[in-house]
Amino acid sequence: MHLIGVNSSLSPNLFFEKCFNSTLDINDFDFIKNGQDERMIRGYVRKKINALPEMMNMFQENLFTEERFIKNHICCSFATSNNSFTVGFTDTKKARPKTLLKGNELKNPFPVDMVLRRPRNAMLFDEVVFVNNDSACYYIDKIKEIIVENLFD
Repeated sequence: MHLIGVNSSLSPNLFFEKCFNSTLDINDFDFIKNGQDERMIRGYVRKKINALPEMMNMFQENLFTEERFIKNHICCSFATSNNSFTVGFTDTKKARPKTLLKGNELKNPFPVDMVLRRPRNAMLFDEVVFVNNDSACYYIDKIKEIIVENLFD
């Protein structure tokens, strides 16, 4: 719920379910923030709600990133964008989404070449989530110690 930037009385599970089913409604939020107009907050929320379905398509093509992303009062370790929306991530051991913005908000974007996934507590990555085929060959030798054998076969 923190991606939206407002409070909600919904439980995290119900919030996720409503996002997933595209039934999240503007009335599911509390728009009271010190020093900010409620209409302005509602406008931000509408933009973010419209960007949520796009997150399912994040790893398809044209993914860009930027380190040390700052927007308004939000500071993120890094952010990614696919030109439809921008997601900023926390600066913690496990990067978690911190903010969601509609459109591409990156100032100095770099193309993402590869995103890998591994099960929790696993030592080796066993799934390719996203890969830029033009640059994949460049990385295979560099990452062979952290991926399962035959991942790219």
